[in-house]
Amino acid sequence: MPTFCLPFPPSSNSLFRNAPKPNMKRPKSKQYLQWFVTAGWELRFQAVQQTKGPVKLTYELQNDAVGPNRRWDYANREKAVTDLLVQHSIIERDDRFIVKELTVKGTDEPVGVRITITPYP
Repeated sequence: MPTFCLPFPPSSNSLFRNAPKPNMKRPKSKQYLQWFVTAGWELRFQAVQQTKGPVKLTYELQNDAVGPNRRWDYANREKAVTDLLVQHSIIERDDRFIVKELTVKGTDEPVGVRITITPYP
């Protein structure tokens, strides 16, 4: 059951920017690219192992990471983290056949985001 921490993820509202041309795939925003690269190196540095098959994901987000009085919601931070796990082959895919359960909650600890991957029975 791997548990590891990554930098606080960007909101799903700021992951992509508008495509410069019609019918073009939306490019990742600078903020998302920067986080993606930094978090990817953290995965490698912490030597996070792959988990095959169905999993339960638990994300604990640092409550005051954006600011003590700023409003944000937990669900908007999930997509960047899950996409990173798939891109780095930590989990196989992010569809309902692999991610059987997903819990996103807050923590007052200064962790950015703490991720726990549990094999699903």
